[in-house]
Amino acid sequence: MKSREIIKQVKELLKNSQTESALTLLKEHPEDERCQATLREYYIGEMDLQNAIPLAESMSRNQTVEGLISSSFLHLLQQNLQAAVETAQNAIRQDPDNCHAYNHLARALQNSGQSNRALENFAKAVAIDPDYPQAWHNLGHTQRAIGQLGVAISSYKNAVEHFPQYQSALYNMAVTYSAQQNYQHAEKIFDNLLEMNPNHLLGLVNAGLNYHHQGNFAEADKCYMKALELDSNFPLTYCYKGILHNELQETEPALQYLHKAVELNPNEVEAWCELANVYEKNNNLQNAAYANQRALSIDPQNPTALIDLARIKRREKQPQQALEILQKVFWQSLSLNKQIEYWFENAEIFDKVGDYQNAFLAYSQANRLASESPRFKQINPKSFDESLQEIRNWIAAKNQNSQDTNTTADSGKDLCFLIGFPRSGTTLIDTILSSHDSIVSIEEKPTIETLLNHLKEKGQNYWSLTEPMDSKAKEELQSMYRDMIGTYADTEDKIILDKLPLRFLQSGFIHELFPEARFIFMQRHPMDAILSNFFQNYAPTKAFVHFGTLEKSAEMYLKTVSLWQDLKENLAGKLIEVRYEDLTDNPEKTIKNVCEFLGIEFDESMLDKDKRLRSRNRISTNSYAQVADDIYLHSQNRWKNYQTFFEPLKGKLESVVKSLNYKFE
Repeated sequence: MKSREIIKQVKELLKNSQTESALTLLKEHPEDERCQATLREYYIGEMDLQNAIPLAESMSRNQTVEGLISSSFLHLLQQNLQAAVETAQNAIRQDPDNCHAYNHLARALQNSGQSNRALENFAKAVAIDPDYPQAWHNLGHTQRAIGQLGVAISSYKNAVEHFPQYQSALYNMAVTYSAQQNYQHAEKIFDNLLEMNPNHLLGLVNAGLNYHHQGNFAEADKCYMKALELDSNFPLTYCYKGILHNELQETEPALQYLHKAVELNPNEVEAWCELANVYEKNNNLQNAAYANQRALSIDPQNPTALIDLARIKRREKQPQQALEILQKVFWQSLSLNKQIEYWFENAEIFDKVGDYQNAFLAYSQANRLASESPRFKQINPKSFDESLQEIRNWIAAKNQNSQDTNTTADSGKDLCFLIGFPRSGTTLIDTILSSHDSIVSIEEKPTIETLLNHLKEKGQNYWSLTEPMDSKAKEELQSMYRDMIGTYADTEDKIILDKLPLRFLQSGFIHELFPEARFIFMQRHPMDAILSNFFQNYAPTKAFVHFGTLEKSAEMYLKTVSLWQDLKENLAGKLIEVRYEDLTDNPEKTIKNVCEFLGIEFDESMLDKDKRLRSRNRISTNSYAQVADDIYLHSQNRWKNYQTFFEPLKGKLESVVKSLNYKFE
């Protein structure tokens, strides 16, 4: 059989997903240089260097065009880029129609930083042989490297069209879709790849990252664990797993995996950046600065590292220097998530230097970009209003004359729920109270929400009930709650401070389940609370997607706090409302009142910042930086700096501001 016929048959086999048959046919003709060259291209394309190198070394001994091409490949592996380019050019001079020669010249040029010349030569390779999957794949690689993601995907598709089982092309196509934030399409291709080869290490790691981007943390972790089983010394797996744990606010495992990543590869810049992020969020600025310095020593222009450095400088009270650092970042080239982070950091710094006009514009830009994120778009914007309406209906329909005689042994006397509109000081008072020896804090865990979901799974929506729950149902939920909080903290002989601000909306359910439980409601000037929520880079939830503009933030405040006025009527004797301004103006007096409400002795060390921080591992809210400062006054009346932007909202807000005894001017 002639070479041309063999190669034609091989291409048909590859196109029909009969890869093994194609390889067998090529191996049956070791004397045929074209067959061996096609086999070489397959090995190189799939990054199978174990087979590619000896084959190329054998072919390079021949004084032929394919021998020169093999030599060019070997020079490239040795990073002898000039020799790789010159050898491929020599091959082209001898055979101007050899597609392999143009492909390998282009690879050498791309590695030399000559992307435009590389694109020209890859294009020549596929023009000579449109059925050359490796050249299409390499063309896509270069297009992706210069930011042409859509065009790159088209090239990868061409590669896969001619070779559907081309694992490297599938992998890079999936990675590129993920870079475009087309995560669902990427997921399908990763699934296809991993069904074909369950042990594709890079496929597993990046499939995990793709799940992470979608907020599917459990599936992400499964991918990372499988990758670690395959190779326990692959730095990128440790890096991405550390990033996952950091997002889940699991500090110890995050540090463990990230340090392992940089131990295996000290130049893993992404791991150093994430370490800086973990330490900064834990208020360890010294270690954050060290990790950031390591990242910048590897890549001085790394945008993530520069944003981290600006954040550290801002927290070190050097906002002008922070602003100068951010000006070095070409933000348009960043991923969407990094653009969001960049603009929020810009806004924070503008606010610190007193440039409130630019701060507001930067916050607006950050929130606009955040609304375009895939996780944001996954959330039904109507679902939060639907939940509020359920509670309103429950209040209206609840049989107020029906006495709840279904008592149980667990009245919740040791429970205190810390609630309030977000950004009203719940984190600050939580850190103060939890430093007391008699109090243990459970910060923002889905305790009550899990109980309500449990009822829904049983076909019972609590907010549809008009009669009290029976004793058996209560006891089941009480037992679930106790088991849950026991996994978060040692609660024996302690007052349990269960904190989640917007949980005031579930206070009716909590009061029925635990009639002796107490509530601390934090109140803050409405304008400051509204503004502060607009300023936050929140992870999207059905509530937090409604803070993207000042107007939406105001609407959220009005509709939730008005509902609270109805809900709190049933909490007489079990509720204390604490003003944020009182806490910051006179912390000792305010905390003494709260301690009296809880039946414990005030301890002046509760107001000591260092003791407060030592009593906590990690602050799991956006207030982590503020509570590391001394009890502060600078967040009072912050809204006055942005008074111009509140003008259109004054008519809506005036009555609620005055009803809560705050000043409107």
